[in-house]
Amino acid sequence: MKHILIIAAVLTAFSMSMAIDWPQFKRTPDRRGAALEETIALPANLCSWFDFGSPITSSPAIVDGKAYVMANNGILACLDLAANKVLWSRSLGGRTNDMSPAVANGRVYAGAVTGIFYVLDAMNGSIIKQYDAGAPIFAAPLLLPSGVYFGSFDAVFHALDLDGNSKWRDTAEVSILHAAAFSKGQIVYPDRNTNLYWIEDSGTYAKRVKKVRYSPTTYNSNTGFVTYPMIWGDSIYIAGSEGEMANQFYYINFNTGTIAKGVSISGGGNAGALVVGGASVDTVLKKVFAASNLGGLWAGWETAPSYSAYPVGIYSVNTPPAVLANCVVFGSENNQDTGGCAIHFYNKSNGTALWSFKPSTYKAISGGIAVGNGIVLAGSMDGYLYGFGSGAAVTVPVKVDTVIGGTKADNVNKKGAGEWILTAFPNPAGNSPLVFDFMGLNGAAVIEIYSVNGVLITKLPLQNGVKKVVWDLKDINGMRVAGGRYHAVAKTGIIGQKKSFTVYLP
Repeated sequence: MKHILIIAAVLTAFSMSMAIDWPQFKRTPDRRGAALEETIALPANLCSWFDFGSPITSSPAIVDGKAYVMANNGILACLDLAANKVLWSRSLGGRTNDMSPAVANGRVYAGAVTGIFYVLDAMNGSIIKQYDAGAPIFAAPLLLPSGVYFGSFDAVFHALDLDGNSKWRDTAEVSILHAAAFSKGQIVYPDRNTNLYWIEDSGTYAKRVKKVRYSPTTYNSNTGFVTYPMIWGDSIYIAGSEGEMANQFYYINFNTGTIAKGVSISGGGNAGALVVGGASVDTVLKKVFAASNLGGLWAGWETAPSYSAYPVGIYSVNTPPAVLANCVVFGSENNQDTGGCAIHFYNKSNGTALWSFKPSTYKAISGGIAVGNGIVLAGSMDGYLYGFGSGAAVTVPVKVDTVIGGTKADNVNKKGAGEWILTAFPNPAGNSPLVFDFMGLNGAAVIEIYSVNGVLITKLPLQNGVKKVVWDLKDINGMRVAGGRYHAVAKTGIIGQKKSFTVYLP
């Protein structure tokens, strides 16, 4: 995803056991999500099973037989997959966290919706470094030998060294929600205005190579990139929305930034799961898999103009899939034939079903797939992490402690010790107004409320000397907003001084 290094250099800089590890989102910096040296015997056993007590919408990282998993409630846990036990867990705060952690050189890199990015000790979960990004973090970090890189909700792309110290920042047009990718010495990241940015890490600053927009000039909640980029050869693969029910899957020339091909994907949204599959380590087929909310997983040859929906009968695929030597793995929200959700194993060559696992909870599989040491992991909206392999079957999930190694920080912005902080009550709001309380602030400020898609909902001015401001849950036009997740960003008159976190409405 970053810098002036070739992919081969990136791979060797991490672990010699890379062949059996999945150290970051989609495994490699180019985000291919392929583990072609891994084969899983089917049907597989449910050999790892953990209860986080909160939905898992992120993707695990797997290094040296240990999985590092982040749940929506901010709990980050380290799991011993072979022994099926919890080694440590820590609360990073916030709610609806879905940032996938990354692991290298004995350290865990993870961000939270509180706006704090953490560097932790992989052995015990102790915090080595905290970095204040200034806004909620949803995009998975890109991990390279030169540093760790991620975007935040306030349209800032951050570059840190591997110790967690800031190197530089790059500014996008609008919010950054998705992970960046790296190839040919360049980082490519998207914003929600369907802009792609090519940058190089020059050590102390970002060298902007180019910026290209692929959407109409007017941004709205139904327009923008809905996935992360995946890079393969000279092509960037990414999905965008031109409006509700009109989504596009793009092949973009990496070198020129021009669209090589655009394919329409019908449906109410695209899940953003892109991966290149292959027959073996040495022979990579030019097959591209993508997941969408209508028609499930579909596949097409890069050199052919036609695409076909497959498999049939799956209502929605929300997980980034993974490709193994003998199959492609993905999770579904609902199977129309059976009425349940499932983790699917499909033949990647012809699209036939090999095997599936249907949780008894009937909850959607929404966490990305990760593969390591012969175990396939997937998270679910039921709060469980499921692991499949040839190990002994387990019948009872292991409970993940939600307080070990830290205290919960839900609804409280604790950034900037010794400075002003911001809280909201009640949060979730229910049907009553939401009160923002500024503590330690001297001066005026303004609170901006945004939708999860980066659309400005309303502004709430705070006069000098006033410590509270009330949001009546209405937008700038006086209409009551719909229930869901919103982001509050409080800004003062001092450049760069801001606090932000997530608020929730029923």
